[in-house]
Amino acid sequence: MRSIQRILTLALTGSFLMSSMAYAETAQIESLQEKQKQNQAAANDAKQQAQQLQQEIQRVQQELEALDKEMAETNSQVEQTKRRIAEVQQLIEQKKLQIVRLENQVHTRKDLMKQRLLAEQSKQSTSLIIEALAGSDSLANLLDRINAVAVILTADKDIMESQQRDLARIEQEKEEVAKQEQAQQAEMKKLAALQGEQQQNQQKRQAMLQDLQTKLTAAQQTAAAKEQENAQLLASIQQLQAEEKKRLAEQAAAEAAAKAEAAAKAEAAKGGSGQAGPAPASGREMYVEATAYSWEETFANGYITRWGGYNIKENPNALLIAVDPSIIPLGSKVWVEGYGTAIAADTGGAIKGYIIDVLKPSKAAANAWGRRVVKIKVL
Repeated sequence: MRSIQRILTLALTGSFLMSSMAYAETAQIESLQEKQKQNQAAANDAKQQAQQLQQEIQRVQQELEALDKEMAETNSQVEQTKRRIAEVQQLIEQKKLQIVRLENQVHTRKDLMKQRLLAEQSKQSTSLIIEALAGSDSLANLLDRINAVAVILTADKDIMESQQRDLARIEQEKEEVAKQEQAQQAEMKKLAALQGEQQQNQQKRQAMLQDLQTKLTAAQQTAAAKEQENAQLLASIQQLQAEEKKRLAEQAAAEAAAKAEAAAKAEAAKGGSGQAGPAPASGREMYVEATAYSWEETFANGYITRWGGYNIKENPNALLIAVDPSIIPLGSKVWVEGYGTAIAADTGGAIKGYIIDVLKPSKAAANAWGRRVVKIKVL
């Protein structure tokens, strides 16, 4: 009775310890699952951020492509303007050359007029004209001289008018050259400002693109790290769950074994008369060859059974059998025809296959049993 109580106490203690361990493992699994959930949320956030960054990068790249086209068009305009400036510059040079020629003509006329003025100072023009007319010897000659004087006077007037026209043209040409040069400078300045603005926009977007790519790399690395950590957490959780499942199975098996052992010891403690009870209604049925043994015979394992720890010397009347564990698992309840319901608690070197050895209280009783074929049921 004390042995049974001790077994039950040990079983309950082991069950309590295993339950405590299972509770601790469950708490650890829940903690890891919560951390895994948080990591997955962080990984999802990083992936979403990476997706947004990729869209932003695509947008900036499209802007850079459009800006490159604009800059190419501006550069083309600059080249066209430069060619126009070169053409206009040639025209300006031609105008400048024309101005120089006009200035030379004006200068030449100035010298001619200066000489004529000097001549007029030395001789009064009126007296010269009168002398020219008075010296005529005929009417025809007089008319000729009058025409000559008129030509001279008209020539002086034409020189003065040409001089004034050329001076006015020189000023007009200079003003046109100045306008052309100002227009060219204004256009080049405008294009240079446009190029500068486009270059600034390009640099700004390139810096933005680099910053976005750096953030994208960081987000992708974060997501990868969280997923890798989640994989490790999942492996730990699966390992703990497997250990918990194994421990629960062991606990259930230990509890069942303890109950079976207690029941077997209780039944074995009652003893037996060797009279077989009626066959159970259910169980795995088979025929085996049955021999018998007792505590009085020599055993390799002494008096203690391999399973359950039964002392057959102290309990010679216990209903126990030796079996081949590959046929009948140790700890099984087995009904034996002509023997009763016994516990498969031991093994033996000669017990192989469909052979069992029943325990008898003495060597004489074992010899009386002899060797027989009996029906058994594994309950």
